[in-house]
Amino acid sequence: MTGTASVSALKEAKEAWASNITGLSDEDIGERARGLAVLVRAIARDGILRADRFAQIMKFDLETAKEMFAALAAIGAETDESDNIVGAYVTGSETPFKLRVIAKDLYAWSALHALFIPGILGAAATIDSLCPVSGRALRIRVSGRSVRSLTPSDVWLSVFLPSRGPSRLGPDSQACRQMNFFGDRETAEEWVKERSAVIALSLEDAFELALAHWVDRIKRAKS
Repeated sequence: MTGTASVSALKEAKEAWASNITGLSDEDIGERARGLAVLVRAIARDGILRADRFAQIMKFDLETAKEMFAALAAIGAETDESDNIVGAYVTGSETPFKLRVIAKDLYAWSALHALFIPGILGAAATIDSLCPVSGRALRIRVSGRSVRSLTPSDVWLSVFLPSRGPSRLGPDSQACRQMNFFGDRETAEEWVKERSAVIALSLEDAFELALAHWVDRIKRAKS
């Protein structure tokens, strides 16, 4: 992939993910960002988020919080028998994307989620995964805003584009199952050729997408 092609792919990915918030007011976008931060931090820390706690933090009434929980469950959030959320982008249930972060072993729903969770938590993390083609072990160390190290040295991702397919998430969703780490560019590009809803991005470009669409939006919502 040439430099121009890489820029084009990253631009397409940013625009595709931004389409999820097209038409929303700045206030609504900020509220979504704050809610995402509350979800990820609570699940990473406690393994669960109750509707009453969410309402308290977000300053919602309880019924509004319950309606939001139901909507989140409908698009893929993991819930327990009491309708508490126990997984949203990060989870304690095993997935192919293991995170060592805040002195815990957690899991991300997808490779792309694994890149922005540390930024939301404000913590360094080690990500362990396997290439779905070769089975090669991959390890990436990130801080909130930078890639510290990676093994092998040329990690790529397949990134789902919401504009091309069903946007339901969750660890078993079509979207998340198609977002993986690969040990080299050629393998990633060959893999995405057979899947119309994903594109290949270098780790650096995927990390830029993660910062722009999730981490930085949360920071702006807090300011």
